[in-house]
Amino acid sequence: MGRIAVLVIGILVSGLGIWGTGNAIATWEEPPKPKSDLSATGIVTGVTVTELKHAIGVTLNSSYEMDFKFQAEDGQTYFGEENITEAQAGSLREGQEVDVKYHSNNPSINAAVDYGTYISVDTFKTPTSQGRLLMSLLITGMGGLIVLYGAKYYGEEEPKKEAEYAAAA
Repeated sequence: MGRIAVLVIGILVSGLGIWGTGNAIATWEEPPKPKSDLSATGIVTGVTVTELKHAIGVTLNSSYEMDFKFQAEDGQTYFGEENITEAQAGSLREGQEVDVKYHSNNPSINAAVDYGTYISVDTFKTPTSQGRLLMSLLITGMGGLIVLYGAKYYGEEEPKKEAEYAAAA
């Protein structure tokens, strides 16, 4: 990798770190956004069966998927899908209502209750301003080290190729 490429990468990484540092300082006193698990009623939009068949026609594997949609607290419609069992697929019909849980800050993180695995919003940690500042400063320092590396190790003139030596002789 050439000297200019290393320097550009170092400057970009440093710039990202400086931007992050400024962002962390600008939001230092900002309280964290409240987060919670919310519930809604969703509608099944489809149940799909996918079969993997052998060349002789024998079914090797079947998978079942349920698609659903729901309206979140913000008024927008969101979609989700769950892998389900054969028994669940047999009991679901298009248009049927299902209970849905979703994250208040990001409704695209959702699951149909009783059909999928839902990871509660409480398991996601909210980064603190101090943690964001520390990480941004580390990224800035890493970018600075890349710039120094590029300047030091790629600062010398590149060695001549054999063809250049032959032409000089």
